[in-house]
Amino acid sequence: MKKVVFFMVFMLLAGSVSAVPGFIVHQGYIEDSDGKPVSGNQSITIGIYSSPDGDDKLFEQAFDVEVKDGYYVIEVNDSALMPVFETDKDLYLEISIGAYKGTPRQKIGSVPYAFYSKYAYDAIGEIHPKSIWINGNKVIDENGKWVGSAFDWSNISGIPSGFADGKDNDTLGELACNANQIAKYNGNNWVCEDFTQTAYIGISPIEINGNNISLASNYVDGSAYDTRFIKRGEPITSEMIQDGTITGVDIANATISKEKLNQSGCNDGQILKYSSASGSWVCNTDLNTTYSAGNGLTLAGNTFSVNFAGTGSANTVARSDHNHDSVYAPLYHNHDDVYVNVKGDTMIGKLAIDIDSSIDTSIALTTSNGSILFEGPSGILPKKGKGIRFMWVPEKRAIRAGEAIDTEWDNVGNFSYAFGEGLSSTGDYNFAFGAKITTKGDYIFAAGRGIDLLGSDLYAIGSFITAQNTIDINNSVAIGNNIKVSSNNSITIGSGDPNSPIGGPLINNIPNSIMLGTNSTLPTVFIGGGSGGSTTGKVGIGNTDPATKLDVDGGVRTRVYSVKIAGTNANNTTTAQLIKPSIPCDKTNRGEIRVFSVQEPLGSSVDMLCACMADSGGSTYSWYCYR
Repeated sequence: MKKVVFFMVFMLLAGSVSAVPGFIVHQGYIEDSDGKPVSGNQSITIGIYSSPDGDDKLFEQAFDVEVKDGYYVIEVNDSALMPVFETDKDLYLEISIGAYKGTPRQKIGSVPYAFYSKYAYDAIGEIHPKSIWINGNKVIDENGKWVGSAFDWSNISGIPSGFADGKDNDTLGELACNANQIAKYNGNNWVCEDFTQTAYIGISPIEINGNNISLASNYVDGSAYDTRFIKRGEPITSEMIQDGTITGVDIANATISKEKLNQSGCNDGQILKYSSASGSWVCNTDLNTTYSAGNGLTLAGNTFSVNFAGTGSANTVARSDHNHDSVYAPLYHNHDDVYVNVKGDTMIGKLAIDIDSSIDTSIALTTSNGSILFEGPSGILPKKGKGIRFMWVPEKRAIRAGEAIDTEWDNVGNFSYAFGEGLSSTGDYNFAFGAKITTKGDYIFAAGRGIDLLGSDLYAIGSFITAQNTIDINNSVAIGNNIKVSSNNSITIGSGDPNSPIGGPLINNIPNSIMLGTNSTLPTVFIGGGSGGSTTGKVGIGNTDPATKLDVDGGVRTRVYSVKIAGTNANNTTTAQLIKPSIPCDKTNRGEIRVFSVQEPLGSSVDMLCACMADSGGSTYSWYCYR
């Protein structure tokens, strides 16, 4: 059993006494059942209740506290704690240590700081009350509204004169005017003045009747008019133009007609001409501007016409239904919406040539000397989309010839050339010849069908060849059928296995290698790269990871001559011996091939190609030499 001695301390922070601290410090002392002080971490819970023994808990918070020699200190800093003390009722403190609850509960008293706060004579700074009471009476409610007794103005000093009489009025409200007078400000005060009505006088044809202003009725129906106004249907006379002149402003459309001016004294066909000498308009002869017909035109009276001709000349114009038999174009063509300008030896513009299917001809464009020149660096891609066509794209220095199945010719690489069907060459310096070929990258050559290359410096000849990886493939060559290259600096020659369930391509995924093979996914001959400098690589037959310079997966056979070293030869019962020191031949180096100087039975020495191979039964190994 533990014994707890505790007390509450309200900490007073440094600074103004008006600033109430936002936390409470609790200190206590713990002893065990033997009366010895407790040390170490303890789980202590602080609870505040409104009764000494009831289950009316107002606040509770648990703490993990370090106790030293029985003493501990807890700082309770919780926003839910402060409202608990906003009451004048008794509060009780309960301390629990683990499962043990200290009893009885201790009544919480006030400290001098709190008493001072309760009976404070002044509040400095902002206050946040719910309501304000004075002498037991509420004067301001929870909504900030004054609910106290009415003000007694007699107890207020320094009231302005306008409020002293207790009337709610203003300056104009006190201004006493007679009937029909108006309030008028004279610069200093508002005064009453008689209202004087402004008088209006109507001048014909305007009439004023009381408050009504209107146009005289005979002017409305057109039965009468003033000479200063234009009556509908009547001509303009000199009396109507009061200053006697006509300007461009007077006649906005800049036209003058006999009906508008009603001038007299002019003969038929004459025109009005302004005379600066007399300052007036006078009748004058209409002098026509003289026109002459140039090349290709004819002038007859007031009519121009075009000189049409079938064959054309320097002074004629060709019609849309003409022809140039044996000249520059085939029969029965036209220039609908297309115009071509010929200057010397140069044709400028857009020329479209379409062959009539009813005409028996297979040549759309011919030249006298058999040569055609396309010159200029700025021409753009002439057409997009699918279709059969030949295109030279000057700005790309590129050529497309054959058939575009979809949009593969919409994106053309610089210096790229594609001849065939369904060819896409989007990289620079690409060449593609055949069908269904895609080249993405620079410096790629592809000829055949079903070829898909991604990278740079790639070369493929054959069918169904791919060169792709998670990154671009570079500097590789593939020749054959059904080949997949996924390594750099490689050469692959041969064909894959057509019977494989997955297509069975011959795969080269080893950089710096040469692979040769047919009808298989693996090469028959593998040549690996050197390690740099003047080093040489390794050769594998039947494998792609040779352990020696020549690694044969299987036996080596010759029909010329064979001899077994240190053993009986099947073809010759005589034993031959190695002249050079003996090199072990066992399971660890089986398949190894070396060249040895061999002492033959007749005493002569000869260099032979020797392989470490298993003897009959497979339990022992010997060098077998051939020449």
